[in-house]
Amino acid sequence: LRSVGYTENTPAAGDWTMQEDGSFYMKTIYTGTGAEETIWFVTPDVRMRTSCIQGQGGKGVTTATFTTEVRQQAKKIEQICG
Repeated sequence: LRSVGYTENTPAAGDWTMQEDGSFYMKTIYTGTGAEETIWFVTPDVRMRTSCIQGQGGKGVTTATFTTEVRQQAKKIEQICG
């Protein structure tokens, strides 16, 4: 988690919860924007993330993202790279 927000250069403090489906949800309100992020832990090596940056008062979406992250294991990398 961050000490300074990525939507504004101000100290960041958000609320988070672990959802019933095992996902992590975080909401952070800044001076002029707000950010919502959800992370699903699909397997120990795969994680999916969505984020949404909204304008002041929750009006309009500035940015929305979907990301899949795959952890590379050192042993597999050594096998590929030699």
